[in-house]
Amino acid sequence: MWIPQKTSNGKQTPYGIGWAIDDDLPHMVSRGGGEWGTSTFIMMAPEQRAGVVVLINLNGDNLASDLGPELMKIVLGVR
Repeated sequence: MWIPQKTSNGKQTPYGIGWAIDDDLPHMVSRGGGEWGTSTFIMMAPEQRAGVVVLINLNGDNLASDLGPELMKIVLGVR
């Protein structure tokens, strides 16, 4: 589920099975979503055994998905 999939013409995508594979932070996988009035995001670094979860009681503007990678950088000590 964390292996990038390919299109029918063989072009690799940045998406596994239900998980986005992050190009900016190597070996990261993430998933975002939400319902009316909420914004959610989970990001994991399986090799580093680290992860962050962001749950916000607001929706729109990618609030959780913007904050998640920044928190992961702090957790991993990446600048």
